[in-house]
Amino acid sequence: HLRSPWPYAGAALAAAIWLPNLLWQAANDWPQLELAADVREEYGTAGGALELLAMQLILLNPLGAVLAVTGLVAVLRRPGWAFARPGGVAYVVLLPVFLLTGGKGYYLLPLLPPLAAAGAVVLEQRWSTYRLKVFAIAVGLTALFPVPALLPVLPADTLDATFYPALNEDGMETIGWPRVVRTVREAIDGLPAAQRASAVVVTSNYGEAGALQWYGLGVPVHSGHNAYAEWGPPERAGPVVWVGFGAPDPAALTGCRRTATLRTGVDNEEDGNGVWVCDGPARSWSHSWRLLRHLSA
Repeated sequence: HLRSPWPYAGAALAAAIWLPNLLWQAANDWPQLELAADVREEYGTAGGALELLAMQLILLNPLGAVLAVTGLVAVLRRPGWAFARPGGVAYVVLLPVFLLTGGKGYYLLPLLPPLAAAGAVVLEQRWSTYRLKVFAIAVGLTALFPVPALLPVLPADTLDATFYPALNEDGMETIGWPRVVRTVREAIDGLPAAQRASAVVVTSNYGEAGALQWYGLGVPVHSGHNAYAEWGPPERAGPVVWVGFGAPDPAALTGCRRTATLRTGVDNEEDGNGVWVCDGPARSWSHSWRLLRHLSA
């Protein structure tokens, strides 16, 4: 592979595609490094490493993992499969890298389907037709096992009472947004008519901001979280309806009073968060936005 021009051509193409992002990162003090440090702090633990390893076994379901391991060994050892070897090398290199740097379990997912495909070829060559049929049926049945963790096939309260949220905590974060929006809308409707005309909403994370924007509140929605902050601070003076995990920084927003508690109906990150109504930015929006902006996973 290294004697071929294609790896270097691919690397050059990847660098060209990456260049605009790289220049933007350099011009903005490398926010990706700060965000990666936050991910590493959360997942770079013994528990995070065990979770990453466990995810390798369940991302394709356990029998799919058997196929992937079989394929990994084959692409690394079979001389005739040298063309597929980079995928195997990438996996054995990146797995310890992510274990050491605190990567998330699904970071390696794109490499698993081609390895599983290679494993399927190996089994087709080794096994009888009958054994292959039995295995295929077993794969299909076990593939149903993680479905409730990935797709909305169970009622929310039933899902909340099972172990499936532990397999996919992000899935739980998709539940309850209409209730969240309704609560925030009630806070806005509770303002005097003159204040509603100049009100804005600011949230502590982009999930809240995205949901409020999607369902529509009739007032501008902003967030200082990650890249959502690039849309900038509000142009209106306020009042400000703050939605978040905790009370806003008094150095950023002044005159804040809690008016409501979010209830999503399930145990997720938004359930129990608060809604505050604030008079406005403590000094100016340019000053407050520097305090409200933050990078986190």
